[in-house]
Amino acid sequence: MTHADVPKTPYKMEGAMIRKKFKRFGILFFLTAIFFSCSESNNITDPGRGVIEDFDPELLDVSGLFKTVAFDSTAFCDGFSIPHSSDNNFIHHPNRRNLIIGRSEEQLFKGYVEFAVLPTDTTEGPRYSPDNSLQAVYLHIYADTRHKDTSELFMIPVFSCEPKDLFEEVVLTEAMTEIGKAEITSGSKDSIPLPEDLASALFTALSESAKTDTSVFAFTIADTTDSFKYLQNPFLVMHIADKDGEVFKDSLYGLSQLTVYEKDFDTLSAQPVSRRISNRVAVFEFDIDRFFDTTYTSGTSFDEVLSAEIMMRRPQVKNLPENENISFRAYLGGEYNNAGELSVNFGNRRVFSDSVMSFRFEKDLQEITRSRQSSVFLYLETINEFSQTLWTRPTHFDAVLTTID
Repeated sequence: MTHADVPKTPYKMEGAMIRKKFKRFGILFFLTAIFFSCSESNNITDPGRGVIEDFDPELLDVSGLFKTVAFDSTAFCDGFSIPHSSDNNFIHHPNRRNLIIGRSEEQLFKGYVEFAVLPTDTTEGPRYSPDNSLQAVYLHIYADTRHKDTSELFMIPVFSCEPKDLFEEVVLTEAMTEIGKAEITSGSKDSIPLPEDLASALFTALSESAKTDTSVFAFTIADTTDSFKYLQNPFLVMHIADKDGEVFKDSLYGLSQLTVYEKDFDTLSAQPVSRRISNRVAVFEFDIDRFFDTTYTSGTSFDEVLSAEIMMRRPQVKNLPENENISFRAYLGGEYNNAGELSVNFGNRRVFSDSVMSFRFEKDLQEITRSRQSSVFLYLETINEFSQTLWTRPTHFDAVLTTID
């Protein structure tokens, strides 16, 4: 294998990119120096003046090496929005640290938690011995500290349900049986006793000495009132008596899932809206044909991006906490497909604190020019978890390109 056949390692590739940048800088510095020297030709000595006067002016024309692109808002189409998943109205967040219950901005939030009792050959044996007896089982629910109103009392319905029971617009289904209501205020907690038959079935599953299957006990926490309820993940507390009649408590922790249902799914899809909690991303299509027509001049293609910038006005935001700026991520590329699915590599987090903002896209635009993508979109993802952001079309697109590689 010759030296030319050896593949480039990531370090060699990175070194090549650095050398390319220095090469560009050196050429630009050299051309600028010549231009400046010519503009100060009155101070040049006679021998030097002869060299400059005999120099072909066309050799000093650097205008053909660079191309400036400046578009207004017409370079972008009216926006729309898509969810990360094509699962229509439903967005599922598994293994959450907390749950959100209620309704806000035509979104319904439902919590789900399940407790699995595994076969005994996968554990250290049954959890309880034949000497133990069941006294009671309680589902404990703690309020999260993010409740804004510390005095308001919430009555939160709790249901037993089939494992992985999902809901549509009507939250209460025949497969769900209400077992009680938790009374919650900010920072408080409540517990709901499980019905005797359900508690007995759970205790039996935890006491089997030769259990061969997995038993799952699932609960849904749902409410349709127009307010958020922030909850910590519920857990079970078993009240068990030993052979001497002494009662001890044993806690069981399960897996939780937050499900968000967008009642206004179709309306939102026609607007450039970002919603973090429902994974919705705002999208603006960029006129890439116009861009390539502009950067291809008389047989010369300007493919190397020196700078790229997009400017936008401050969007309208709902449910943004006080003293918190709009945090978002953006990406310019062509990964959107007709199935409504999105899988893009968003850039770093940005903070929108002023009335207008510009952000740079050199890396994204360079990839677009090299791959000659046929369709390009600007994606905007809000970082603020519960906010809803309505964007307007970008006001400006500016870029500088060169033929120097």
